Amino acid sequence: MKALKKVFKIIEILKDIKEARLYEIADMANINKSTAHRILNELVKEGYIQVNEEDKKYSLGMKFLEISNVLMENLSLINASKEIIDDLNNTTKETVHLVLLMGDKAIYIDKRESKNSVRMYSRIGLEVPFYAAAVGKVILAEMPEINRNEMLNRISFKKYTKKTILDLNKLREEIKKIKQQGYAIDHEEMQENIVCIAAAIKDYTESVVGALSITLTLYSENIKRPHAYKDMVMDAAKKISSNLGFIEKRVEY
Repeated sequence: MKALKKVFKIIEILKDIKEARLYEIADMANINKSTAHRILNELVKEGYIQVNEEDKKYSLGMKFLEISNVLMENLSLINASKEIIDDLNNTTKETVHLVLLMGDKAIYIDKRESKNSVRMYSRIGLEVPFYAAAVGKVILAEMPEINRNEMLNRISFKKYTKKTILDLNKLREEIKKIKQQGYAIDHEEMQENIVCIAAAIKDYTESVVGALSITLTLYSENIKRPHAYKDMVMDAAKKISSNLGFIEKRVEY
């Protein structure tokens, strides 16, 4: 724990003064030079600290910029979707999830619980499997082909239910269908008794950044018409995308 405090102390110093030499960092952190040098070397290796080879001054590295960008994307997506998610939840009375594409992972970042008595297991911060959840599949469908192929080749299939897709070719066919129709459904593929309908969210760069879903249980009175929600979730996802600066291209005939 003491060593970890020293790491954080050095990071805080460089955050405040921008750059400094080894002896300056050691003095301000109140640690000996050899310890400071060892910590700095490790942080440089991991990209959290960078060193100018000419004047030997240390500064914060690009890794913090990556982290900052993820945090800003997270915050922007939540802010852009809050009222829309509330409206969707109030209208359907069903659970609504917001998912962020974070690198090569899809993460739940916001949720509204069902107004009904039945609750499903999900929580903010939980990673979503791309092949088993509607939000994951629709994100894959809206990725550029080269990125999608890279993701598909890295998938390690795990059986969640008897309906989970475990075959790569079958998943590719499913993604093709989703791409054409503009939404995804998983029918008990990730969790038994759970059906999800999802649509992708894009930003001003026309890149997919996440997805929105409505989740039904088999005990819901609306379960007989899950497809009735596809227009609602697609419309809500388009509104969020618009809030993020996405402009849908018109098709000329």
